[in-house]
Amino acid sequence: MKNLRTLKLARNKIKEVNGIVNISLLEKLTNLTLLDNPLCKNVSYIEICMVFSKNLQIIDSRKIDGEMQDLLKKAVSNVDVQGILKKKDAEIEDYKKKIKGLLTEKERICEENLALRNSFEVLEQDFQLKSLQYEHKVKEIAEKIAKFFCL
Repeated sequence: MKNLRTLKLARNKIKEVNGIVNISLLEKLTNLTLLDNPLCKNVSYIEICMVFSKNLQIIDSRKIDGEMQDLLKKAVSNVDVQGILKKKDAEIEDYKKKIKGLLTEKERICEENLALRNSFEVLEQDFQLKSLQYEHKVKEIAEKIAKFFCL
């Protein structure tokens, strides 16, 4: 894959620079097509592509002249693409950890919810039993009162 020279990504709904940062891994890439992607609405998308792939000679069928390449290479020579990628990878790992933590929290809450439901059911059954016992006692007392007054 590192020997890839031409990459056609037209009509892939690429919206952000993050969608193309991995072209920096294609060391021999000289021809890139991004036509009909939302990213192309950015007036400097060609320069952005050049930042990530310094050997590009043709972008969207437009030849990048030597002077433009030299200017861009000088402008971006201090840009640490691999550092940017490592930082993005670290951010992704952080998000994965956060998602894992949220999923663990969700599981804990679901277990807690189930335990509460079970407790509620036990309380409801206990309440029904106590209600029946109370009704029985009330009937017993009513019968005793009726007998006492000979009703």
